[in-house]
Amino acid sequence: MRTPDRRQDANPQTPDAPADPVAPPTGGGFPAVGGARMAGWSGLIFAVLFTVGLFLVRQAPGLAAPDADYVAFYHDGGQSALVTLGLYIVPFAGIACIWHMIATRTLIQVLRPRSWSEIPHWLHLASGVVFVCMLFAGSAAVGAVALLTRFSAAPLPPPDVARALSAAGYAMVFVYGVRPPECT
Repeated sequence: MRTPDRRQDANPQTPDAPADPVAPPTGGGFPAVGGARMAGWSGLIFAVLFTVGLFLVRQAPGLAAPDADYVAFYHDGGQSALVTLGLYIVPFAGIACIWHMIATRTLIQVLRPRSWSEIPHWLHLASGVVFVCMLFAGSAAVGAVALLTRFSAAPLPPPDVARALSAAGYAMVFVYGVRPPECT
């Protein structure tokens, strides 16, 4: 790991230059306060949208539900509207996740100016993008049959197809997307 160069310039260009070029300024107008606030709010918005979106998508019958439950759920149409609503909320959760990721990274860059070139910065960005992709793909797989019933006159697929799509979607979101990297 690189250690920052902490030499003081003998002739600073401005009289208000800090003695330590790596240390953050200690004034009341420090811009990291706004960045920290934005990172915090974006994290809260993401958490709420993520929870609500996945709760609504999860209204589809479980994997162990009998075929009659699948047929009744998708023929009734009332609860599949909740799954469809959840599918509309999930993209906003993904956008909020990326917003939180960028706000947090910007805050770190303000506090550690030369941190953008380090590998963890790029791993942070890549892991966030992979998580959002898994979230989008998994939710779409779980809600595919609900969208078919809402926006198409095509006949319903057999319950085994709906169960397989749900299983694939849950695996993408909860096994691959939410699983912490240290478990691999």
